[in-house]
Amino acid sequence: GARHGRSGRTRHPAVLVGRAVAVRLRSGRVAAVDDAGGWAVTGVRYLATRDVDGVGGAVVVVDVIRAFTTAAYALGAGARCVYLVGTVEEALAFVDAHPGTLAMGEDHGRRPDGFALPNSPALAAAADLDGRTVVQRTSAGTQGVVAAAPTAERMWCTGLACASPTAAAVRTLALRDGHVHPEDIVLATRVDAFDFAMEVQRTPDGLRLERRVP
Repeated sequence: GARHGRSGRTRHPAVLVGRAVAVRLRSGRVAAVDDAGGWAVTGVRYLATRDVDGVGGAVVVVDVIRAFTTAAYALGAGARCVYLVGTVEEALAFVDAHPGTLAMGEDHGRRPDGFALPNSPALAAAADLDGRTVVQRTSAGTQGVVAAAPTAERMWCTGLACASPTAAAVRTLALRDGHVHPEDIVLATRVDAFDFAMEVQRTPDGLRLERRVP
């Protein structure tokens, strides 16, 4: 449950950032929730992306449909890592600075010009990503990561595709038509399609998403 520091303020072992899903840390399962007004489970704070400024501790950024489902399938297809950025311009600049990198994601739901892949789990799963570096920009999921990055101690990204491994990883922390695919919803709602969690690493080149087997 929540703990109290010397200041008397409540400290939580994890903060969840997203729109419609939260990780139940005690059971290791995932529950769909309604975030209208801010929802919380025991020992966890739930925040909308707009409220993330200054958040600390362990942060789990949740985007089921479709950002981090797409990222999970990209890693599952062999991508070496996924860098997370906030704007289309940052993604394209990253590709220019790192030849061979593929841009993946969306802007207002559509694949931007210059992006190799849209925000599609099905197309990411089918792509030849073995050993490739990917940079991802989305309108929701990556925005939460970028917003939390300045102050979070550790960050994780999840959807249903790697929900239980993410819950297990967080639970063990010693911390306080080319744009979409008909199969996207099927893949986005497939629980535990992968045995890895996705952790965000801060690197000189930017925020990088990597596989972690808890």
